Amino acid sequence: MTLDEFQQASCTLYGKYPYDFGSFFTSLGIVNSTGNLAGYLMNILNKSDSTITEDEKKYIGLLLGEIMTYISLTANALGISMEYVGEIGISKLKRDRETEEIKTSNIFRKHKIKYE
Repeated sequence: MTLDEFQQASCTLYGKYPYDFGSFFTSLGIVNSTGNLAGYLMNILNKSDSTITEDEKKYIGLLLGEIMTYISLTANALGISMEYVGEIGISKLKRDRETEEIKTSNIFRKHKIKYE
């Protein structure tokens, strides 16, 4: 499934949301779902052994899918394709990585640490 196919399916299956609020409503969905994921992960980390079971991984996948759905709905409300969101996201990661590598190498040089 492509990102645009995911977006189309999300919009079809999700149904109506208060369209007057469009991206505002779906943005709140992103925040709410992300908070649910953070809380769930925090509970896992608070376990004595901090291991993640297969059932927990499945539930985390469900929460990530929910977040992705709200991202898709937000993009749709703004007239942005998910393919574009994916492409621009990877482009930003590449830029950030290059910038971070430059920062990291400067830090290593400044502190005279061998950097490979």
